[in-house]
Parts: sequence; C-alpha cells; structure tokens
Amino acid sequence: MENTFEKIRHTFENRKPFIDIFRNFEKTDLNDPETLKNLMMAAYSYYFIGDLNSMEQIFDILPQVKFDGDYNKWTWVEGIILLKLFIDNFNNEKLKDKILDTLDYERGESLIKIKKKAFQRRLLGQLLNKNKVEEAENKNDENLIIASIIPYLKELFFIKSFKELEKSENDNLESEISGNIIKVKEFL
Repeated sequence: MENTFEKIRHTFENRKPFIDIFRNFEKTDLNDPETLKNLMMAAYSYYFIGDLNSMEQIFDILPQVKFDGDYNKWTWVEGIILLKLFIDNFNNEKLKDKILDTLDYERGESLIKIKKKAFQRRLLGQLLNKNKVEEAENKNDENLIIASIIPYLKELFFIKSFKELEKSENDNLESEISGNIIKVKEFL
C-alpha cells in the first residue's frame, strides 16, 4: 500500500494541472478522510491521464476500507467505487450493493428513512453542485476546474448507477459525463 501512495505522490506532485490537488498528500491512514479524499482524486486523475493500471491499484485498496457509519470517510470511498462502476459500464452489482448496504447500517427505522430520503435527493441531482464547476470555469483556473469536475462526475456516476432512466434522459446523462471528461482531458 505504501508503494501506491508513493507512486501517487511521484506522479502528481509536480504535474500540472494536478499540483494543487496533491499538494498535501502526506497521510497514508485509511481511517483518515483526507487520505481517502486524496485516493479518490488520484483514482480519477489516473483515469484522466489514461493510466488504468495505477487506477486499478487504488481499486485494490478498497476491500481494506469498510463502512463504519462515518460518512465523512465513506463519501470518498464511494467516489472510488462509483468510478469503478463507470469503468465497468455500471454493471457491477456487487459494488452497487456495497453502496446500498450503507443505507441499512443503522438499525433505527427513522434514521434509515432519513438516509433513504437523502439517497432519493441525490438521485434527483441535488448534490451535483454544477455551479462550482461553472465558477471554476469563469475563473479560468485549470486546477480548480479539475478539482470541481471530479465531485461533479462522482454524482453523475451515482445517478447513472442507481436511477432507472428513460433513453432520452440516459442520453443526456451520458453526454454530460463524456463532456466533462473531455473538458478535463483538454487540460492535460
């Protein structure tokens, strides 16, 4: 695992436009939300530069991270899982179940209802934050654009993974995903 972290640092610490994203990539503790965030950002960054082998090394770390009720950590793990779902053309039911299992983690019925309502809001796109991508584009800051597109893509992948869409809606979603991936790759 240490080799994976060292490889990430070596790949991105001096590579534009990723420098700002990986400036503070020091921790290697899988119980630390910042470490998990950096792993997610690295997985997406490897995808953007076409280094799928290095991206797979990050996927290989996933089984070591279990959901413990802490959504501050899980959001980043989920982001890695969603990228893997995208790579697998959204057909990996085992990974989908890993995300869905978090809804039933707590046994209190009212808490489960709250989680399921939040899940539904995400499916409606309420966490997309497209305005952050637009703000970054208005500032014409490559680092900021990439840093805002990654969470945006994560949410698009979530919607694509769990929402049954009509063909026209599905085409629009796929177009939005591919358009943002192209946008990032133009900076590389």
